Formats: sequence, structure tokens, C-alpha cells
Amino acid sequence: MSESNMVPLWICIVLVVIILAMAAFYYYSQYYVKNVLQRDMMKDLEDRGSVTPSPYVKDATSDAEAQSFITGDGTVKIILLHAQWCGHCRNMMNSFVSAAASSDKSITWHRVDANVSPSLVRRDDVKGFPTVFGVMASGQLKLHVGGRDEASLTAFAKSLVVAAKPAEPEVVMVEENKLPEEEKVVDEPEQKEEE
Repeated sequence: MSESNMVPLWICIVLVVIILAMAAFYYYSQYYVKNVLQRDMMKDLEDRGSVTPSPYVKDATSDAEAQSFITGDGTVKIILLHAQWCGHCRNMMNSFVSAAASSDKSITWHRVDANVSPSLVRRDDVKGFPTVFGVMASGQLKLHVGGRDEASLTAFAKSLVVAAKPAEPEVVMVEENKLPEEEKVVDEPEQKEEE
């Protein structure tokens, strides 16, 4: 072999070093971008998707607690089933809390995260997020199919209260005609005359 056809060794070493540097840069940048994006996404979820505590709304902390929300215990309940990743749920949170704050205090309002209660998510009536249930005092569930604004949620809650109240019996007041003692007529039984 002639020496003119051979590539000098130092050029091969430089090319290998450049290729290794490019591969390292590529893998590092992919790792860095993935972690930065994931961190930003989680921060965004924490900022927008986290549930802000409210004195008007009780949040479920376990699956058993969420299941206890849908049982009838004599009170009317409104339950919001939501997911942290759901944009519609995040947009609805303020309306839900406002409706709870402005509603009748006999109604209890609850939020259930889908990650906290997977058994509630598997119910047949849950088709997507957010899902709002009403639980009547008797324990009967009613699915909210109206709007996601405060007025719609408040109207739904009021409809459950009205449906839960038993019909009041009609009371009719009758006044007797009272005569003074002197004018009272007393019917005495007729005595049979003996023949």
C-alpha cells in the first residue's frame, strides 16, 4: 500500500473525538430538555391545577372518604369529580367554590380528584371530566348536565334541595262563630209525651 492512500491517524482520532462530542452533546441536550420541560409542566400543573383549599368545599383525601360522599346521610351534597391535568376542570374550580360560598349552608360541597378515588371514576355515569353529581338527602344520585358556571351550579343545588323537601300539608284555618254565653241556644232533647 502506498502512503498516499492512507488517512493520517491524527485525522481519524480528531473525527472520533468530534463524533463522540456531538453524541454527548445530543444526549445531554435531550436529557436536559426533557427534565426542563417536565419540571416546567409539573410547575404549571401545581400553579394552575392544584386545588386551592376552601372553607366552603371539602376535598377527599382517600378513596373511602370519596365513597362516603356519595352515600345518603340526610344532607344534600354536590360532588365535583375532576382531574389535575384537565383544563376544563381547572377553569371550573373558581365557579365551583363561588357557588359553594353563595349557596344554602344546608348543602355540602365536595371535590374528588380522580387520582384519589379511582373507584368513583369507574362508575357508569362518569363519561369525562369534570363530572358533577348531586346526592339527595335520600342517597339518590343525580348527574348535573348543565353549564359549568356559578349560576348553573347554584341552580342545580337548589333543585336538589327543593326535590328533597317533603310536600307541606295544606293547613286550613276554620274559625267558629262564637256567640256570647247568653245567646247560645241549647237544644234540649224532646221528651215524648205520654199518652
